[in-house]
Amino acid sequence: MDKSFSSVATDHALKTIEQQGFKIGIGAATGADAIFVSSDLPDRVESELILPSIKARDLRGNQFNWHGDYLLNPYNSDGSLIDLADYPLAGAYFEQHRERLTSRHVARKSPAKWYKTIDRISPSLQKQPKILLPDMSGNTFVFVDDGSYYPLHSIYYITGQSSVRLRLLAAFLMSDFVRDQLSAVTNAMNGGFSRWQSQHLRKLRIPDIGAISETDTQQILSFYECKEISSINHIINRLYGT
Repeated sequence: MDKSFSSVATDHALKTIEQQGFKIGIGAATGADAIFVSSDLPDRVESELILPSIKARDLRGNQFNWHGDYLLNPYNSDGSLIDLADYPLAGAYFEQHRERLTSRHVARKSPAKWYKTIDRISPSLQKQPKILLPDMSGNTFVFVDDGSYYPLHSIYYITGQSSVRLRLLAAFLMSDFVRDQLSAVTNAMNGGFSRWQSQHLRKLRIPDIGAISETDTQQILSFYECKEISSINHIINRLYGT
């Protein structure tokens, strides 16, 4: 273990993200994004089957720029596959792409479920506030979605707690305090940026967000909204002597 990270990992005043009540996940893999993810799905299938979806390309250059893609969800609320007879538009759409869909490994394993996605889709995730972390990104800003989009497989996400606490966590993830930890536990990609991945996120240690005073909370949130990373670093250094 990197010596600089070892001191953080053994500091009992610091906690992991999950120890603070947050949950870490990765967006859905479909096995055929060209079919399941598209901007023209609202014109082709039943509206109740589509979810606004977010990809890494929507979060570039520290800008949130949704390209209008939707995810086609072939599951009922109980997790079972929909009956295509109940959704004639989606049924016709899937039939149009049957050859490509049935060639996937996930479909060959379950031929009767040839139009399923690799990962089961839980529509409730769309409505949850969540931090969005593109796996490979040069962003210095960490985005929070208040419940508008469904993350796809190029995005790691963090849910749990309130929007306020998610933004506090996002501010910490932007700080040198966390970025130095991330550099110690993961290999840098081209350009020198570390990758956000669940196994690395679970190793990070941060102060107890719930113990931050209201005054400091509001100050950190203000710096976060203004993308003032240097100010975030300054207050974290002042509070925690990092």
